[in-house]
Amino acid sequence: TVSVLYWHPAMVGREHDVRFIMDFSLYRIAKQLRLLGYDAECSRENTQEMVVRKARADGRTLITASPSQVPHIEKLNKAVREEAPPPQRTIIGYNSDGESEYADSEPDTDGPGGVINYIVINTNVKFDDQFRQVVQLGGIRWMPHRVFSRCVLCNILISDVPDKESIRDLVSPAVFDAYAHFYQCRGCLKVYWGMDSGVVVNFKALRTIENLKRFCIPASSDVSRHLLSLPRTIKVAIFSFLTVEELRTVGRAYTMLSGLLTAIERGEATKFVPDWKKAKMEERRAARLKAAAAGAAGPT
Repeated sequence: TVSVLYWHPAMVGREHDVRFIMDFSLYRIAKQLRLLGYDAECSRENTQEMVVRKARADGRTLITASPSQVPHIEKLNKAVREEAPPPQRTIIGYNSDGESEYADSEPDTDGPGGVINYIVINTNVKFDDQFRQVVQLGGIRWMPHRVFSRCVLCNILISDVPDKESIRDLVSPAVFDAYAHFYQCRGCLKVYWGMDSGVVVNFKALRTIENLKRFCIPASSDVSRHLLSLPRTIKVAIFSFLTVEELRTVGRAYTMLSGLLTAIERGEATKFVPDWKKAKMEERRAARLKAAAAGAAGPT
């Protein structure tokens, strides 16, 4: 059983500043995202319909555990795409023969009022599997300067407490005496501690950091943009190690590779010829036949 049931292909390669929204049943996921410093709206007051509306209006990525929402979301997305300008054909790389490989780039329909990027998870699997997929598909990166920058309760940014005495009554005497630096949420006024100018000074904070790091991709890691420019033989060598399920996942992310991935799945990769190359070969063949016919007819 996989932890992700559906996901929108546009999620792959998203910028690090992606914002999320989900209903309250997924509060645990929202809490982990907030610990990582990501804006994750999750309120008891939001119904599923409200979550969809806010996701579109605010340009947030929707995370839900309800597959029944997908048809409604796709209906909204279809309307947005129909109003968008036609796609532009661009060069995405060069194959092993030195010829250009093209892809039709979709118009930019992300952002407020655009298509809704979404992830639908299966809550019947372990939480670690759920969150790992959210991290991978949501474009989450490990950025130390953002960790512990948001309130886990209300999602608002926290800030330094300039005067320690101002929060004396909000923490226990033992905590007040043990720590020199405190942080406070600007919204609910919850007080946090365990970090001192970016240095972990609390075992619980350290344990939380180590737990979060095991899910995340380093901020400098960005290999997806290089994948399409690799020679076909290299792509075949890489993808041959993947399972059928993994090949299909890659196919959803890189639709221009779907033909090659299908050929690999069927064990026909060595015979695979891309459609654009077939068309070019057919054009050359037609040109040769035309030239031969003209030569046979002789001068007029």
